[in-house]
Amino acid sequence: MQKILINTDVGGFCLSLEAKELYLKEKGISYTVTENPSWGEYDILPQELNATLYLLLRDDPVLIRIFEQIGSERFSADYCTIKIVEIPDDVQWIICESNGYEWVAEKHRTWSAK
Repeated sequence: MQKILINTDVGGFCLSLEAKELYLKEKGISYTVTENPSWGEYDILPQELNATLYLLLRDDPVLIRIFEQIGSERFSADYCTIKIVEIPDDVQWIICESNGYEWVAEKHRTWSAK
C-alpha cells in the first residue's frame, strides 16, 4: 500500500515548525529559524531548497516516517490536520482540494474548452 499525507481540515496543508525542522535535518538541508513579523511566530527559511515546504511530495518516505514518529497533532501546523491515506500500490493518484480540505483521487484524463 502507498501512504500519502493530506490535510483533512479547512486551512490547507502545512507542517508545524517541529516537522519542518525534522524534515530538513533528515534531508541534510541548511535552514534558519526566523520570526515571522506578520504572524509573530517562528518559521523556517531553507537555504538550499528550490521549492517551498508546502510543495513537498506527499508520499516522501522521510515525511511519512516523521509523521508516524511524532503523530498528527505535532506534525500539523495551526489550522490544519494532517492524516495518512493508504491506497493500493498500482494506483496513479493526485491530490484534490476544496477550501483546504484534501482527498486522494485516482488519476484520469480530463479535457476542458479553451
